[in-house]
Amino acid sequence: MRYICLALFALILSACSMQEMVEKAVPENVRANHTAHIDEILSKNKTKMVEALNLDLENVNVQERLTDIFENIPSGEEIRRDYVGMETSSGFGENSATTIKLTTEIQTEDGFLTVTGLYKSAHGEPCCTLVDMNAWASDSSPARKTWEMMGKIGRVFGISILGLISGLIGYLILRRRRRPTEGQ
Repeated sequence: MRYICLALFALILSACSMQEMVEKAVPENVRANHTAHIDEILSKNKTKMVEALNLDLENVNVQERLTDIFENIPSGEEIRRDYVGMETSSGFGENSATTIKLTTEIQTEDGFLTVTGLYKSAHGEPCCTLVDMNAWASDSSPARKTWEMMGKIGRVFGISILGLISGLIGYLILRRRRRPTEGQ
């Protein structure tokens, strides 16, 4: 729990956007690879992903998964591209590894595409190699829906706290008025 609080405190103190956080925490080569893989997905070119993940194209499950990913890509021109999620972890010692998970949301003329890439490196290796990638399309922005829901929850919580504080202040004022003074 204290690590979650510490992470939230650090995030609040940094007062930066997700884009700035990714630029600070993720090496340039990983961001460049992630962008290149997204560009390949948007152009419906499987070559770079197949090479990066060392996929066995003879495997029926791999073929089906690739088909699912590439058939569900929204068409149309790209409108915007934002990082919407990032997780990083690094270990210590001989068996340590670095893991980076980047999630990007792309808005096109016909919908949204969310792409998540998982990058890892073992101890002593340069950071990082793509080990998994997933992409899914949606009609509306999943990230924006989450932010909107968090905003609604925050408003309800804020109004509840305001009501509680107002009630407490009112109670204290009434209590003070009802208490007789010592001279009477």
